[in-house]
Amino acid sequence: MNNRLHSLVNLPLAGFLMLALSITGCNQNDKDDPTTRQPLITAIIISGGNPVEITTFGVTVMDPANSGQPILDAVVKVNALNLAGTGDGTYTYVDTDTPIAAGGIVALSVNVDGEDYGVSSVMPEDGHDSYLEIPSAYAGSSLHIANNP
Repeated sequence: MNNRLHSLVNLPLAGFLMLALSITGCNQNDKDDPTTRQPLITAIIISGGNPVEITTFGVTVMDPANSGQPILDAVVKVNALNLAGTGDGTYTYVDTDTPIAAGGIVALSVNVDGEDYGVSSVMPEDGHDSYLEIPSAYAGSSLHIANNP
């Protein structure tokens, strides 16, 4: 794999995840039911290369009802592939074996406390991106999909 390409894909992902972690907060009025956690999910999936050589996945899962604390026990999958938790509410994976090309399915699934949250779409054409809201998750939860040639 091209090391320059790997660095280009990882830099935007790292910046995005740090931004998501730093701006996540809590409003005391947002607490509905203390027995359930409606997660704030912020996800980014970036494919890179021409042809596509790598897809990088990054998902943060936070609990806005608990001062934005990370949710460490979520089960996070993209296209049925389990993403590893890093211990800070971030779940990541770098795929060089079966990267997602333009037109490929992107299906995000997050399970928190037995509740499933998810959204699916297709990888956009080269040089394009898309943003999707994640239904039933905390307001502002989103998936950003980008295809960087």
